[in-house]
Amino acid sequence: MISAALAEDLLTDTPFPQQYIPAVKQAIQEHRMTGGIIPQTLEGSILYDADKLDCLGAIGIGRLYCITGRYNQKVYSPIPDDIMEPIDPHMIRILRRRPDYSPYIEFQLLFGNLPDRMTTNTGRELAHERFDYMQEFFNRLRQEAEGEL
Repeated sequence: MISAALAEDLLTDTPFPQQYIPAVKQAIQEHRMTGGIIPQTLEGSILYDADKLDCLGAIGIGRLYCITGRYNQKVYSPIPDDIMEPIDPHMIRILRRRPDYSPYIEFQLLFGNLPDRMTTNTGRELAHERFDYMQEFFNRLRQEAEGEL
């Protein structure tokens, strides 16, 4: 992974304790949601959870809209009929380029069990609160967009 190698390069010959560089590299390698790797170290678990928490809550909603805004996509659109769940997380990269993609779709397809995938108790607690906020937001958005409210 490029970021793990880059971290090693950036930390080598600095005041950072050199004996911890392998742990930093391993934590970086283990933190990706789409990597299929379960963190094996405490550092990896903490980084994994922190990375996922960064996708949740109000900041997570804002980021989703930044992504779709960059591609001039929709504020809201339902999951297209040709998309079947469960979806391979790698397929999201392809879907993100579709003109009918929206933050609602990403939330529905990728975030459903995110709080349960956290690796620490603290991560799970924080994730559930932030996930609930996002779920309430996207439910309200769907209801307004579809004329239910």
